[in-house]
Amino acid sequence: MKRPFLGVFVCLDSGFVFGYDGFVKRFLRLMCSGWCREREKVAWLSLLPPKISPGCACLERIFLMRLSFSSFVTLALFVCLLAVGMSSTSLQAQQQPNAGASEDGFPPVRRERIEWTRIWLTNADKNDKPRVLLVGDSIVAGHFNAVEKLLGGRANCGHLATASCVCDPAFFDVLDSVLKHYRFEVIVFNNGLHGFDYSLDEYAAGMKRLVAHLKQVQPEAKLVWRNSTPMRVEGKPEQNQTVIERNAAVEKVLAGESIPTIDLYTPMSEHPEYFNKDGVHYGGQGREEQAKMIAETVQGLLGQ
Repeated sequence: MKRPFLGVFVCLDSGFVFGYDGFVKRFLRLMCSGWCREREKVAWLSLLPPKISPGCACLERIFLMRLSFSSFVTLALFVCLLAVGMSSTSLQAQQQPNAGASEDGFPPVRRERIEWTRIWLTNADKNDKPRVLLVGDSIVAGHFNAVEKLLGGRANCGHLATASCVCDPAFFDVLDSVLKHYRFEVIVFNNGLHGFDYSLDEYAAGMKRLVAHLKQVQPEAKLVWRNSTPMRVEGKPEQNQTVIERNAAVEKVLAGESIPTIDLYTPMSEHPEYFNKDGVHYGGQGREEQAKMIAETVQGLLGQ
């Protein structure tokens, strides 16, 4: 009986951090492979039967040694236990961010399949003009350039666009990465087109928390609520109903507050030709109309 080979293929400058892929299944066939990536360097650990595939010949560094069958079994069991332990740790790490436990009064986290954030600050190295920040989602990312252009260099503009819902503590972490490092004269804020798994009460509580947080972190900033735009997604009328209910909930939250509202919902709902085919985002004309309304409000506040 031929002894099995242990083949180790290593990029020598990589970190030795080993994971696995289908370890048990391959081990039962006496073929086990795993891989890891650290700092874009790759290390491979492979247990191969005596007949090594020709594809291995292309690797530059190959180290082979014969093991007794008992040594082979011992090593294989050790690697198997190590892989199972790493798998358990990895699974816990993956589940932790979306665990059901609440944090500081937040509801259980319910995130979307893809979470994203974009932060843009023009003239971040200068303090010669008042700063204006637009907070929102992809709608903000769409009309930001037009708003900045309409303000005509009167302010240093920035925007924070994110898919994080105001019910998620991660939203506030991202927001603070900007608020705690810059002073803003005007903040136009919105949140409402993501996180539809949260209830209306949870959303309203999140918006109340956001208003209080903005006042605390940026006490001198003039705050403006920009309501959420309509959704005309085919076959999903309930989404626009959620937008309507959320806009109404924010109106109640802001009752008694000296925070003006920019109503984009009404004019956008009256012009279906402004929408892109996805029923959520807008073409050039829609973005320009949104920008005019926002710039006009911001200019008035900067002039006070």
